[in-house]
Amino acid sequence: EMYDIRNCQLANRTCADDFIVSPDLISKYISQLSENQNIKKVYDVLLTADGPEIYLCLASMFVPLETPISYYQILQETLKYQWLAIGYRLMKYLHDETRFFGIVLNPDKQEQIIFSKNDKIIILAENIMPSTPNSTQIRRYRLAISGKPR
Repeated sequence: EMYDIRNCQLANRTCADDFIVSPDLISKYISQLSENQNIKKVYDVLLTADGPEIYLCLASMFVPLETPISYYQILQETLKYQWLAIGYRLMKYLHDETRFFGIVLNPDKQEQIIFSKNDKIIILAENIMPSTPNSTQIRRYRLAISGKPR
């Protein structure tokens, strides 16, 4: 967690790809809440200690590599585990700020994607146990705005 957005350049130099800027997150939360009060229910679930977590899983856990596949098919594969795909990360754009460092959230379901070896699928899940098949291919992130990393 980072408090000052000016430190993002420092994080980028160290190749850190797992940070959030708290004031930025909070301001986006407040602006979305002002537009739609019903979204509070969603955030209440996502931002609590007991809520789901964000995981980055190797795409190869779900789909064949180097083969065009629709995002809809990715959703179907993750739902088999009772997980929800919310996006993906193409590692070839890891250092490309203009492409959001390869991160795509809520893509069009008809979009055809070709995944390579280290590409990731971003999922929301309650708990992924170490006994989960391919659990070594999963990286965990916790949504938190409390200032206390988990």
